[in-house]
Amino acid sequence: MQAALALSARDNDATSLGTELLMDIENIFVGGVTRITTAELIEKLCADEERPWATYNRGKQIAPRQVAKLLKEYGIHSKNLKQSYGVVAKGYEQAQFADAFQRYLAPPENSRYPLPEADTLGFGVAEPEAVAATHTDNATENVSISAAGSGRTDNFPVAPERVEFAL
Repeated sequence: MQAALALSARDNDATSLGTELLMDIENIFVGGVTRITTAELIEKLCADEERPWATYNRGKQIAPRQVAKLLKEYGIHSKNLKQSYGVVAKGYEQAQFADAFQRYLAPPENSRYPLPEADTLGFGVAEPEAVAATHTDNATENVSISAAGSGRTDNFPVAPERVEFAL
């Protein structure tokens, strides 16, 4: 399951520009950076000429406002970063991206933000092999269907390979 998530997140042709930006920023942070000014971020983003950032702004490099607008949809906003000698510059800290990286990107192999296991999400998701092992081809089982709030429960024998609902 994790392999499918990784493939769909990294190789999706319909990847949004915001997600592409997150992927590129993640690669910058994986390289050991923990905080970065907006100017330095744009410089690093534009260093790879095959990425869209060097020509994003009508043939020019992406502007700070454009970076801010793309990151805004993920709840990420620039903040004041204190530099040496009392200089303050706008920028980002790695911790600001942790939630967005985990939600929207499959982790690279050396990421600090691995995907959680299905069982830790509390949904009781089982692997397909485990589900197949619990059902037999010719077995029927009782399925409880309860109307919301009615307190009434009806039991119906259902064949696992075919379930029909009539409305």
